[in-house]
Amino acid sequence: MKALPSLLLLLALCSLAFSQNPTTFVNGPGNYPHCLPVTSEDGRTVGGGDYACFQPTEYQTGTGFSLYLPDVTLESCSIAYGPFVATSGTGSNSGDTVSQTSAVSCAVGNGWNGRVTENFVKVWSTCRSGGGRYYHTYACLVNSSTGGSGSMSSQ
Repeated sequence: MKALPSLLLLLALCSLAFSQNPTTFVNGPGNYPHCLPVTSEDGRTVGGGDYACFQPTEYQTGTGFSLYLPDVTLESCSIAYGPFVATSGTGSNSGDTVSQTSAVSCAVGNGWNGRVTENFVKVWSTCRSGGGRYYHTYACLVNSSTGGSGSMSSQ
């Protein structure tokens, strides 16, 4: 019975020894919600071919998140989108800026969790309503990505 507390302490220390420091990244602007180019990982500049994708994988669309870095590849992660928060202006006029912080959870490896913040500016665009040949276009305000950042860590 005295061995049980020692065993639990040993397991706790081992899990601390194998936990990983957070991996941070900064991504540039792009065609949100698709793959956005990552410009740095853990404060180091990275080359082309590294992306933060707001979809399950690089080749699929839908709700999800994937991260492709030199040191880490995470795919098919779930994402819980946070609310848009105005960072300048009211967040509802052309030129206003908003940000969105979302929670990400990945089941790969030891499990990865983290937060991703994306920044946007409101711009005028052409939107479409209706379907098939019966549609019309109209001017609307949309969020245009200006870049973001994130932090992911394994459990």
